[in-house]
Amino acid sequence: MDDEELEEIRRKMRKKLLEKEAGEEEEAVFLGQNLEPEARQRLSNLKLVKPELVKQVEQYLAELIRLGRITPPITDSQLKQLLLTIQSGKHEQKIQYK
Repeated sequence: MDDEELEEIRRKMRKKLLEKEAGEEEEAVFLGQNLEPEARQRLSNLKLVKPELVKQVEQYLAELIRLGRITPPITDSQLKQLLLTIQSGKHEQKIQYK
């Protein structure tokens, strides 16, 4: 590979990264506008402990809002219910010793 090819690859990677960051920022603003302060605070606290769960919840909430299945602003109690629903779908493995 010559320098021009490497530079082109770098430009493409930078562009993809910027697009991804812009999309995440848009989603954060969208959710910020549609969550009550208590619900937003709960998500922020949870993000410190379980960032993968928060990402899943944010995506699900955004989809529900866009489809009109839930009306903003989303209250803390609605968020709690959603978290319980998502968490109940996950099964923890228990090891039993005999």
